[in-house]
Amino acid sequence: MNRVGVKSAALLIAVSIASCSRSESPEAAYRRAQSAYIAGNLEEAASYAASNAARWKYDPNSPWFWKFRLLEAEVLAAESKNKDSEKLVGDPVPPIPALRQLEVRRLIDLAPLRSKNEAAQILRKAGAAVTDPELEIRIRLSEGILALNESDHGEPSFRAALAIADRLGNSYWQANALNGLSYSSKLKLRYEESLDLGLRALNAAGKVGARKVEAQAHGNLGSVYAFLGEFELALEHQGKAAEIFERIGARSNLMTALGELGLLYDRQDQFPKAIASYRHAFEISLDLNSKGTAARLAGNLALTYLKTKQLDAAEEWNQRAFSLATEIDARDLLPLSERNRALIAFERGRLDDAARICQELLRTNRDQADIRWSVYDLLGRIDVARNRFAEANREFEAALKIIEGTRSDLTSPYRITLLSRLIPFYRDYVDALVQQNDDAGALRVVESSRARVLAERMGRDLKPEQFPNQAALKQFARSSNSSLLSFWFAPDRSFAWLISANGIRRFSLPAAGEVEALVSRYRQVVEHSITDPIAASDPAAASLWKKLLAEIAPEIPKGSRLIVIPDGPLHRLNLETMINPAPAPHYWIEDVEIAIAPSIAIAAYKPAAVPKHAPSLLLIGAPDYSGDYSPLPKAAEELDVIQSHFAGATHRVYKGPQASPAAYAQAGPAGFSLIHFAAHAEANAEVPLESAIVLSRQGGQNKLYAHEVVQIPINADLVTISACRSAGERTYAGEGLIGFAWAFLQAGARDVVAGLWDVSDTSTEALMDRFYAGIASGQDPVSALRSAKRALLNGDTSYRKPFYWAPFQAYVGSAAR
Repeated sequence: MNRVGVKSAALLIAVSIASCSRSESPEAAYRRAQSAYIAGNLEEAASYAASNAARWKYDPNSPWFWKFRLLEAEVLAAESKNKDSEKLVGDPVPPIPALRQLEVRRLIDLAPLRSKNEAAQILRKAGAAVTDPELEIRIRLSEGILALNESDHGEPSFRAALAIADRLGNSYWQANALNGLSYSSKLKLRYEESLDLGLRALNAAGKVGARKVEAQAHGNLGSVYAFLGEFELALEHQGKAAEIFERIGARSNLMTALGELGLLYDRQDQFPKAIASYRHAFEISLDLNSKGTAARLAGNLALTYLKTKQLDAAEEWNQRAFSLATEIDARDLLPLSERNRALIAFERGRLDDAARICQELLRTNRDQADIRWSVYDLLGRIDVARNRFAEANREFEAALKIIEGTRSDLTSPYRITLLSRLIPFYRDYVDALVQQNDDAGALRVVESSRARVLAERMGRDLKPEQFPNQAALKQFARSSNSSLLSFWFAPDRSFAWLISANGIRRFSLPAAGEVEALVSRYRQVVEHSITDPIAASDPAAASLWKKLLAEIAPEIPKGSRLIVIPDGPLHRLNLETMINPAPAPHYWIEDVEIAIAPSIAIAAYKPAAVPKHAPSLLLIGAPDYSGDYSPLPKAAEELDVIQSHFAGATHRVYKGPQASPAAYAQAGPAGFSLIHFAAHAEANAEVPLESAIVLSRQGGQNKLYAHEVVQIPINADLVTISACRSAGERTYAGEGLIGFAWAFLQAGARDVVAGLWDVSDTSTEALMDRFYAGIASGQDPVSALRSAKRALLNGDTSYRKPFYWAPFQAYVGSAAR
């Protein structure tokens, strides 16, 4: 559109608004303006309010003049036009009875435009005069915002606001109060509570189409998910927040959302996007004269440039951050600038300068745990660069002690993602110990990062200082008649440690990215085709073996048990399918009996002896999908075959319509030694504990979720989920693959058999027949599963390919035998 067109359109809108306001009653006009404001149509709301205020300007004692004038001020404030807003609320409302509550409203609008102390006084004055419940809500919300940096983080005020909004049944004010409580809970590090409140705010805002409040909820949820390491969900929510804020012209909120997006892109190594988001937010912060925010953004830009080795740019932006923080005396930001300065000095090779800055930071900052552990980490790296390993170990141990001492009281799903963010520190420490050839020490640090949530919930959590020494590990390998193979993947170099009765041996492996690429290529062959990798002489298989196992495999006795503690890309690869080229190409399953353990601490745990008892079976499967999902014609036969191997055993079987989610809990699963599901499953990559076993629909529900499984204690020797991708779809650095194997181990199962990829209904029935025949004959689940797989591999030519025999793995809660 050309300029004449734009002017014509603007004139048409203005004329339209003016004509509407003349023909409408003031009540209707006010509702129209207020609805536009709530919906986030700020430009439209400002125009309606301004035109109607002008209509009443010759009657300044009229409530309508002040209602429209104050609404216009509120819209302008939402657009971050604070000076224009202040012009409208600077003068008091005439002191007549009919306007008393409008004077209260004016005071509420004025408060955020003043200093904190003055704002508190203004709100006290408003509170003394308020009788309108909606205005009382606004006072409480404003008080809560003022108190965000105090010890209670505004929670009492936000709760008071929510109580009034609930009493009124007003979704708009409920959403605002819930947003405040969500933000307060985030500041208190109560992240699960913050998420729950934020989702409730989102729902309440959606009911009334309150777009700005909805965007605020998205932004708050995004920042909490980001802190917890749920980056996909964080990007989704924060992106929606930025999109809405930009569309409605809420620039202050947009500045915040862009800053959060910058953090997310930075954490995912999308540095150009991070820099673009930060710089856009920084420009807005300067326009709004928000120097504190500008200082934070400049500091974040310095760190991002530092990560990309653009040291001059990093130094320039860090100096901007320091200058802005100094100008406004933001003492909480100065340590961040100093830490950045130390990092820049380290990268420039000025180790003495970096160490001096770090020591000063430790001296002057005794309460900021995140600053202190990161400074100790940097001091450790400095000492490593100087080959002063004893000092480096002390620094790293100091950092580890802080991390251990400040682990959050989150429940499982959220602590997992939070702790995964600390992996770079663990990598620094592991690298330092490897340089010292201290393999027992390196394993101790690896273990302190690994499966801690699962181990804790299983009652097996070990503090770093409790990790078994080299002699104890050798003794465990000897007593369990097994070897343990622990992998550790990192961006630059990776390692594997083989623990056997002979000791601990370390192997150097390629960088994580190289292995990830090879694993992805080989998985395509194994999981998504019926190609025989041996017959095809697959190059990815050959390269993987050479780089990953060629040195390790000869050290493992043929036919022995190997407990694998996977890491990174290996969580999704069944090592049994690896092709050993000598003496003739064959799958590694022919050489070793493999089980998977989440950590050495879990594998090495010796559970209390359990009296031998007759097997008891809980079998759930062959659901009635009634068109929701494709039927599993072999599932019923699978359950029948399993029963046939345990004649006379106690059993409870749920098939067809009876195989519902409720059946699992109602059956009392704690009373069964063998639990088996034969059904479809859905793996949720974004929220793994939302993965589900799909059963018969009952009462509108047809899914048994992993998070529900965790809450139902069991004592089973074995749980089998005979379903696609039941082991899980997403891995977390440190905790591993999260899905039904993880969930049932946490619930109390000793061993779990679960699938890595989409399985064949026919071959699965054949595999399970042989598997349970082995269990019934006295084999443990690991041996029985290997025997069943080898029977398929060496039997009917139809099932010799890994696609058919290799989808299931055994996950053990203890390797002790």
